[in-house]
Amino acid sequence: MSAPDLFDSLQAPFIAGSDRPITGLPLDRFLPPYYPGAALNWISSRAETSSWVLDPFGNDPFSALELARAGFRVLVAANNPIPAFILEIMASSPSVAEVGEAVLALANSRMSDGSRLEDYLNSFYLLPCPQCGGQAEVTGFIWSEERPEPVSMQWLCQRCQKSGELPGSSEAYQHLRPLPSYPLHRSRALELVASLDDPLRPVMEEVVRFYSPRALILLQILLNKINAPDFPERQQKILQALFLTTADQMNQLWTYPLGRNRPRQLLRPPSWQETHPWQAFLRSRALWQTDLPPVTLRGWPDLPPQKGGISLFRGRLRELNPLPDPRSMTLVYASLPRRNQAYWNLSGLWSGWLWGKESVNPLRHSLLRQRYDWTWHSQALAKVLNQLPGLIQPQTPILLQIGELDGLFLIAGILAGQAAGLRLLNCASDGSQDTLQCLWGRGGVPAGSSQGNLAAAASEAARAHLTERGEPANYLSLLTQIVVSVHQQGLLSSPPGKTLNDHQEELEACLADTDTFVRFNPGIAPDTGLYWLRQPLIEYTPTAERLETTLLQLLRAKPDPTPEVVRQTANQSCPGLLTPESELVDAVMAAYADRLPDSQPGWLLRAREAPQIREKDLLEIRVILEQLAARLDYSLQTSTEAIHWVSRSGSVAHSFFPLLSACVSPLLRLFSRTPGQKYFVIPASRSNLVSYRLKRDPNLQLLCGESWHFVKFRQIRNLKEDMLLTRETFAERVLEDPPEYQRAQLSLF
Repeated sequence: MSAPDLFDSLQAPFIAGSDRPITGLPLDRFLPPYYPGAALNWISSRAETSSWVLDPFGNDPFSALELARAGFRVLVAANNPIPAFILEIMASSPSVAEVGEAVLALANSRMSDGSRLEDYLNSFYLLPCPQCGGQAEVTGFIWSEERPEPVSMQWLCQRCQKSGELPGSSEAYQHLRPLPSYPLHRSRALELVASLDDPLRPVMEEVVRFYSPRALILLQILLNKINAPDFPERQQKILQALFLTTADQMNQLWTYPLGRNRPRQLLRPPSWQETHPWQAFLRSRALWQTDLPPVTLRGWPDLPPQKGGISLFRGRLRELNPLPDPRSMTLVYASLPRRNQAYWNLSGLWSGWLWGKESVNPLRHSLLRQRYDWTWHSQALAKVLNQLPGLIQPQTPILLQIGELDGLFLIAGILAGQAAGLRLLNCASDGSQDTLQCLWGRGGVPAGSSQGNLAAAASEAARAHLTERGEPANYLSLLTQIVVSVHQQGLLSSPPGKTLNDHQEELEACLADTDTFVRFNPGIAPDTGLYWLRQPLIEYTPTAERLETTLLQLLRAKPDPTPEVVRQTANQSCPGLLTPESELVDAVMAAYADRLPDSQPGWLLRAREAPQIREKDLLEIRVILEQLAARLDYSLQTSTEAIHWVSRSGSVAHSFFPLLSACVSPLLRLFSRTPGQKYFVIPASRSNLVSYRLKRDPNLQLLCGESWHFVKFRQIRNLKEDMLLTRETFAERVLEDPPEYQRAQLSLF
């Protein structure tokens, strides 16, 4: 069986949720991006509500909550105490009033000098206002790795309502209240996590270095108050939740100015921001409070009700006891954990701070290791997946999602599934190639006949993907097909002594074959630019044109489709790794339909797109072109597709191809050798789509070259009215209104 045949059976439409992940959730910068509806829609395609879903990793609490609210029963095994705690608190749906009461109670708690806690913490951030001389408050410090003191201090004065920045200096610091003993609070912060003789102590000492002395001291004072026996249990848990996200806001892993703050290693950025602890605590309220209904959450083996809920096991999957009846589990769903040294180390620190040394034990082995290469990570994932055969039936579907996709995470995830005796049944990526949905089944893939076939299989897989896509593809798309295809053929292996980086280089090597592939806009690394075939098939259909044809058929059948129907139709027409990006879907839809108001989001086919009206337009344009030919003293050669203007010498000077769509590839191939200038004449509403396609597809640009042009219907009508038009001015006048791309407003889905 060839690579194209193998991969055809693996393709499935990507099942989408929201087009953008929700932010502003607890520790969301460390957790898998949460796309509302994504997990629910995928699971609902294979299971009825009230079914049992097993989450073997427990690192995607927001998806588990969504499933439970939709009526599924979810068994979550969470070895890391932090996501387990997030799941517990968010399941209880803290209300605005409840969170507010807890914060007020803490703010009013008294320090040894009789001051309120809020006032005490704020007192370390007061200085004279540079504008009015009153009392201003420091809201944050900006640090740089080259300087021992802050670069600047941000301040705000409530009296004069002014704000600004002061240069950071020892003199400026003298205006701030002296801090309590740093060694004392540092020692306490470490003792909560690991004793002095514990091998974990040096690890935690390194993690604590990512808090400034000021941040560490005041966090410990805040934590000491929260853990005091002064609060009811429920209130204390809410305060612990607020402390958790405050502790994250206070570390030195926040790039300044704010950029993509999703750290994966304990590395300080060149510049970072340290915020005011009480203000960070107040900001945390918005991360936890919600008006969503509570979810029933019970500790395993206690079961949630039939209407849906969560049973939480705090520990490794292999320690799950008692084991569930394999017949009860309808499917497995998980978002594979990403390798993240920063998150794991901070999880250990925060767990110890909140719940003491014993709570760090589940993470101890990983924390002591510290070297988290991708080979180790793949093996760690496989250890968890290896437990599944004892928990599910042979036919139970296993839905594993790889988020924030990159080459090494992809290889690690596929190798882990394979090492656990699983076989990939189908897969699909989203349009931005950020998420890969993988459906696995029990029963491994037989080993291929020879590892020597790997290079040929990889090249064939890449060629097959480009042929089916019909347009250039990026590196990650090609590598994904290569990895999946060689896995399916039993050629993906992990011999001793080879790292995943070695695997990646081996798998991607075929893309450097310039006899087979060409690369547009290449860089030094292979993951830059777009790849295409040196010798493509004579006939191929670009994904963009397949999508346009499908969505136009949808609009003809249903003139007012919802965004969800549009996305579902688009993904079904372009399955697997061909899923179109939202911007392309928007561009196609906007070529034929108008957006409905936000109060009723969707699309509405324009009345002018009625077939009889458009056929009339097409006939009108053909008639005008024939009339212009006579006016400019050209003879005509016409066919169904084209109108050629022929000069007195008998050569073709201009060729026109009136079209109602932007599907130009067949004509580009058929008339590529026609001499003279060639014009696709299209409705103006298609021009944005054409411009976007030219921007995203360098092969289309190359085929068009200097001799193919796009002209709007209205420009042809304008030329008809131009009584001064001559042969000499025609070539310039016809191109005066070229298509220009304008990005659509934000996608509706």
